[in-house]
Amino acid sequence: MSGTARDVLRETVAVDRAGLQGRDGLRTALGVGLPLLVGIAVDRPLDGLAAAGGAFAAGFAVFASGYRARLSAVLLATAGVAVSTFVGAAVGEVLWLFAVTAAVWGFVAGMLVSLGVAAGTIGVQSVIGLLVITQYPMPLADGLGRAGLVLLGGLVQVVLLLTAWPLRRSPAERSALADVYRSLGAYAAALPAGVAEPPDLQPLAQARRALRDPQPFLRDEHALVFAGLHDQAEQVRTTLAALALVRDRLLGSPTRAGAVAQLDALAVEAASVLDEIAAAARLPRSAARMAALTAAGPEGSPERWRRLGRAATSLREAAAAAGPAQGHVGASLVGELERLATTLLGELEAVARLSRATSGPLPQRVRSRAWTDAVPTLRAHLTLRSAVLRHALRLAGTLGVGTALAGQLPFEHRYWLPLTALVVLKPDFRSTFTRGIGRVLGTAGGAVVASGVVAALQPGPLLLTLLVVLAAWGCYTVLFANYALFGLCVTAFVVFLLGFAGLPALSTVDDRLLATVLGGGLALLAYVVWPTWERVRVAEQLARLLDAQAGYAARLLEQYADLSSPEQSGLEELRASARLARSNAEASVARALAEPPGRPRGISAEQAAAVGSHARSYALAALALHAHLPAARPVAVRPALLALATELRAALGELAAALREGRPPVPENGLAQAREQLREALDVRVRADPTTALDAAVLDVETAAVVEAANAVADVLRGRAARVPPG
Repeated sequence: MSGTARDVLRETVAVDRAGLQGRDGLRTALGVGLPLLVGIAVDRPLDGLAAAGGAFAAGFAVFASGYRARLSAVLLATAGVAVSTFVGAAVGEVLWLFAVTAAVWGFVAGMLVSLGVAAGTIGVQSVIGLLVITQYPMPLADGLGRAGLVLLGGLVQVVLLLTAWPLRRSPAERSALADVYRSLGAYAAALPAGVAEPPDLQPLAQARRALRDPQPFLRDEHALVFAGLHDQAEQVRTTLAALALVRDRLLGSPTRAGAVAQLDALAVEAASVLDEIAAAARLPRSAARMAALTAAGPEGSPERWRRLGRAATSLREAAAAAGPAQGHVGASLVGELERLATTLLGELEAVARLSRATSGPLPQRVRSRAWTDAVPTLRAHLTLRSAVLRHALRLAGTLGVGTALAGQLPFEHRYWLPLTALVVLKPDFRSTFTRGIGRVLGTAGGAVVASGVVAALQPGPLLLTLLVVLAAWGCYTVLFANYALFGLCVTAFVVFLLGFAGLPALSTVDDRLLATVLGGGLALLAYVVWPTWERVRVAEQLARLLDAQAGYAARLLEQYADLSSPEQSGLEELRASARLARSNAEASVARALAEPPGRPRGISAEQAAAVGSHARSYALAALALHAHLPAARPVAVRPALLALATELRAALGELAAALREGRPPVPENGLAQAREQLREALDVRVRADPTTALDAAVLDVETAAVVEAANAVADVLRGRAARVPPG
C-alpha cells in the first residue's frame, strides 16, 4: 500500500475529538423532532416529515462561525432548500430536464465554495433539497405546499437558535479566547526545548473571527474584556516568538548559558500563568472570569510572580555583566532577552488588570463582507485557472450524469446516487478520496444497522421520532469529527425518516449500498479524469505569502528608519495579511504533500515545503523586529535601512514572480549588497555611540535572518536546495 493510500485510510477512520458538537447538535436535532411531533399530533405525519427535512437541512448551517453570520446562513439555507424543493417538484417528472437542473444547481453550489464554508453549506443543502423531493412525485400545487413546509421546518431552527442566544454567555468568544491562551501556554512550555516556528496561527485567527461577529446580547463591559484578552494575546504571541528566536541565537555561546537557563525558568512559570488565563477565559459567568483573571496575576499568585521577578532580575544582571556588545551579538542579545522577558511580564500582568476594565473604546463589530463581496469574488473565479470553477464544472457534470444514470436504474430511491456524488466530490484530492471511502463505509454500516433496528422494533410514530432525533443528533455531533460516522448517522436518519412514509427498510438496503458505490465511484472518476492538483496551485499561494512578507518586513525597516514619526497605521494590517497568507500557504503545502506522486508542474511538493519552512524563518525574524520596535531608539542608519527595504521588496517580488511563472529567479539582486551596507553602517554607529549596541544588534541579527531566508528560497527555486531544512 502506498504512503498516500495509507494516509487516506488513516484519515478516514480517525476521529477528531475537538470537532465533536454534542450540545449544539442536540439542540439542532430537537429542531428536527419538533415538526414530526406536531405532524403526529395533528394526524398529518407526512407534512411533519417534509418540515423535518427542511429543519434537518437548515440545521447544518447552524454550525457556521459568528452569530449574525450564522443566522444569515440558516435563513439562506432554509430559503435555498425551500426553493429547490419547489423546483424539484416542478421538473422531477421529466428526467432530462431534471438532470440539466441538477447540473445547474451543482455548478452554483460549486461556485459558492469560493464564498466560504457557510455559503458552501447553503449550496450543498439546496442541491439535496432538489434531489430528495423527486422521491415523492406530486402536482405542482402540492410541490408549492411542500416547499412551504420545508420553509417552516427551517424557521423552527431559526427560532431555536435565537432562543438559545440569551441563555448562553458568549460561548464562541470564550472558547476561542481560551484556545488562544492555551496555545500560547503550550508554546511557552515548549520554549526550553527549543521551538523553530512562531506560535500557532489558527487559534488567534479564529478568535478574531469570533470577536468580529459577537453575540448580540453581549454587554459592553464584557466586550471590552474580550477585546482586551485578544489584543494582549497578539502582543504575547509576538513577544514569545521573539524570545524563542533570541534564545536560539544565544545557544551557541557557552558564556550565555546562565541567561538561557533563567529564560527557560521564566518560560515555564509564564506557561502556567497562560494556562490559568485560558481556564479563566472559558468561564461563563463574568464575575468568576474576572476573579480568575485576578487570581492569575501578582495579587492572586504572589509566590509565582516572585519567581518570575527573580528570573527577570537574573536576566537583567546577566545583561549588565555582559558589558558592551562585540560585533552587535552576544552581550547585546542578552540585553534584548532581558527586555523581552520584562515585556512579557508586563503583558501577562496587563491581562490580570483586565478584570478591572470598566471603560474604553468598544471593539468595532465588523460586518462580514462575504455577501457584499460575493459578485466580485465569483467573477474572479470565472477562469479555468481557478480551482473553484474547475470544481463547479466537475460537480455539474457529475450531478447531471449521476441523476440521468439513477433515473435509468431500478432504484427505489433514485436520489441516493447523485446525492452521494455531491457529498463526496470536493475541490481537493484528499477530501474527495477520504469522503469517498467514508461514505461507502458509513452508508453500509448505517443501512444495515438502521434497517435492522426498524425490522426488529417495528416502531410506531413516537419511537420513530425518537430514532430520527437520535440519528440527527449523531449527524450534527460528528459532522466535523469523522465523515464515515457522519455517513452512518445520515443513512440511519434517512431510513428512520422514510419509516413515516411506510417504505420498507430491509428491501432498500441493497439498492442504497449499490447507489452509494456508484455515486462515490462516479465522483472519484470525475476527479481522476479532470483533477485539480494542489501542487499546481501551491506556487500561487507561496507567491502571495512572499508578497505579503515583503510588504510587512519592508514596512518594519522603514519604521525603524524614522522612529520619530508615530507608528505607521498600516503595520498591524500588514502583519495580519502576512499571517493569513502564511496560514493559507501552509495549508496548501499540506494538501500538496498529501497528493499521490506525479509529474510536478512548476514546483514540486518537496520544494513547496522547503519554501514554506524558510518563510517561517523569515516570519520569526520579522516578529522579532516588531517585538523590539516599541523600545527601539534611533540608530541613525536611515539610508541603509531604506535601501535594504527597497531591495527586499524587489527580491521577494522577483521570487514571487518566479513562482507564478514557473521559472528560476533572476540570480542577480542587490539584497546582499544592501545588507552588507547596513552592517557596515551599524558598525560605524556603535563605535561612535556604544549605547546603541542593543538596537544595532537586533537590526543586525534579524535583517541577516531575513536576507538568509530570502536567499534560501531563491536556492530552492533554482533547484539547489529542495529539501526541507531540519527543525
